[in-house]
Amino acid sequence: MNLTAGGRDIIIAFTFMINFDAGWTLHDYRAFPEGEMVDPEKISDPGNNMPPDTEMPVAAPVNIPYRPRNAWKGEVRFVDGCIEKNHDMNPFLSRIYARVCLNCEESALRKLEGVRGVPQFIARPTATSIRMTAAPGVPLAKLKKGDLSELCLRRIKETVAEIHKRGVAHCDLHNRNILVDNDEPCIIDFATAYTRGRFPVIGNMIFEYLKRLDLMRLYKVERKFFGRGNPPKMFFLYNIIKGLKR
Repeated sequence: MNLTAGGRDIIIAFTFMINFDAGWTLHDYRAFPEGEMVDPEKISDPGNNMPPDTEMPVAAPVNIPYRPRNAWKGEVRFVDGCIEKNHDMNPFLSRIYARVCLNCEESALRKLEGVRGVPQFIARPTATSIRMTAAPGVPLAKLKKGDLSELCLRRIKETVAEIHKRGVAHCDLHNRNILVDNDEPCIIDFATAYTRGRFPVIGNMIFEYLKRLDLMRLYKVERKFFGRGNPPKMFFLYNIIKGLKR
């Protein structure tokens, strides 16, 4: 299928607008205040209503001290030591949107099974909820220049490369979705991820475009923390939208 560069950009416009890295997406799953993730084994009582040594029942959902900022966002909970994103109580249209996002996330996490630095899929308790392994760490958004090591940057790049090798583009790889714990990175929130082959004929082409969004984010991370890096060559539509936002 031969298409001009402009034609290819038009074809992927809708997908791009959903996944654009400028923060236009509706989903947001920050699990803790200020985006900090915590080891679930260290949490006994998020409400601080019980003595520190009192353990919560493992079979019951433990609400993390976070509530959605609007109707499009879901609750994030600890359940049996794992993370659960839950939209069951959201309004009707929000639940429809959530099903699409969670289907994307499940598809991506299944492809990324066993990848170091990626949460592992556990289950879909309902059509509008998903469970995965917990990810400890602090988001890059909370770190300053000098806080990120060369080793950790290399591991972030290796993780993204493996994600792409498995046929997944994250599409929302901003600094709040990259957690760091003692030089061990973890990339979270695949709710708008694109898996290669989702669309017939043009699926691979879309994947190659969306990979560049991830690579642009990696470039911005390297530039922020180390003052260096070479930006990837971006596609026409990306440059047009970036120009409009200036």
